[in-house]
Amino acid sequence: MNLTAGTPLQNGKYVINHVLGQSVLSVTLQGMQVQSNRPVVLKTLKQNPQVKVDFTQLKQRFTEQVSRFAQCQHPGLVRLVDSFEEADLPFAVMDYTVGQTLLDIVQTSGPRSEEQAVRYIKQVGSALDEIHQHGLIHRDVTPKNIICLSGSESVVLVNFGITHPAVLGWSDGFAHPPAGNYAAIEQYQPQLSPTPTTDVYSLAGTLYFLLTGHAPVAAPLRHRSPLLLPQQFCPDLNLAIASAILKGLELNPKSRPQTVATWLSLLAADQVLLPANLGSSPSHALPQASANGNSKSVLPESNSSLNGKTVSSPLPSPSSNVKQPVVVQSTRKQSISTPSLKHPFFKTLVTVSAIALSWV
Repeated sequence: MNLTAGTPLQNGKYVINHVLGQSVLSVTLQGMQVQSNRPVVLKTLKQNPQVKVDFTQLKQRFTEQVSRFAQCQHPGLVRLVDSFEEADLPFAVMDYTVGQTLLDIVQTSGPRSEEQAVRYIKQVGSALDEIHQHGLIHRDVTPKNIICLSGSESVVLVNFGITHPAVLGWSDGFAHPPAGNYAAIEQYQPQLSPTPTTDVYSLAGTLYFLLTGHAPVAAPLRHRSPLLLPQQFCPDLNLAIASAILKGLELNPKSRPQTVATWLSLLAADQVLLPANLGSSPSHALPQASANGNSKSVLPESNSSLNGKTVSSPLPSPSSNVKQPVVVQSTRKQSISTPSLKHPFFKTLVTVSAIALSWV
């Protein structure tokens, strides 16, 4: 079927304007709903002669995904307005969302305030919770796929992975995580299925970007390029928010909050659960101002205090192999400051340059 500009669909109900993007198995088009003169986005499959695949099965999987998405109703989700089949191709028609992506906003105007960033993330998190309840995983939560509607503070999550090869049941033996730096480590493992905590990782990474202006280090590279603490870019960042970001960006999916709702609750927590691997990696060391005004990464002392708040669960002793979480009391406007290191064991830990995560 010809999918070029000017091609009518559904007896002239829609007309194609141009191609927005395409992958090995799909095409995304921008078009118009002729009667209302309203712009729309159309997603469909493409028959690729270079790919050996059961196209009938692809169509079935595509239709199933569209049917599930049609059940999702949330103001933070792009709206599905129609679906049909024409010339043996299934189509999904969605609203064309007018606004600016969060990626463009940060690149143009700089990092967002803590209040604004969290407001955006809570909207997206609520939308993700809706699709997760219907058995869907977005797979591509990134700043470029979150659009701030023109003239408002409302955001909409777009570009769902309903045409992603893995969703359609096809694989060439390699992983193709669309989220890039925001993709969880399991998205690089073709044999693993994503879960809601996969989107948790990407959402935490998006919050990291909104606050710092920097994308997180790609998950497969973090063993040699540790993740910098968000406080190294935002020294006054609230402790609960900083901790929530790090928990969401745990490499091991079992160490992350298992639902978006659980992760969102950490953003306003009175008690802060520091990452289990805090004492194992400089990527999760806490920043402390040095004499010359520069920040340096340090680890909290065992049985010490953090911001004057008592650590209620001590760090593991040098002889312990158990990774114990550290719980500290938090206030909404608290920033991180830690005492100087005294114990030689923890001084040694600061120099560790590899991430000591046991990922199963």
